[in-house]
Amino acid sequence: MPNQFEQYGISQDDIDEALTSQKVIDAKVELANEAADYWRSVSPRDTDEYHDSIKVEQNGSDVSVGAYDPAANIIEYGNEKTPEFAPRAQTEAHFEARRKTSS
Repeated sequence: MPNQFEQYGISQDDIDEALTSQKVIDAKVELANEAADYWRSVSPRDTDEYHDSIKVEQNGSDVSVGAYDPAANIIEYGNEKTPEFAPRAQTEAHFEARRKTSS
């Protein structure tokens, strides 16, 4: 994809450098922690295993949130014995709605 900002004197290297700056990484970690807190708040609590498995991970400038309980897929999507709880999908919808209202 061509750099749409070249016409303003902003190179792809400038963009890449900004996206890997400590300020941006800190903002991503802060948002990821908010997402993890929200995800935990909408998660079922039969045991604390799933709740406690929701973690923020950082690898360089990449930041992600995930649930690492072996039952995570069953909790998210359900199965023949367990209803779908979809806490990850609820979290995604919550933050997408928040993004749209702040735009």
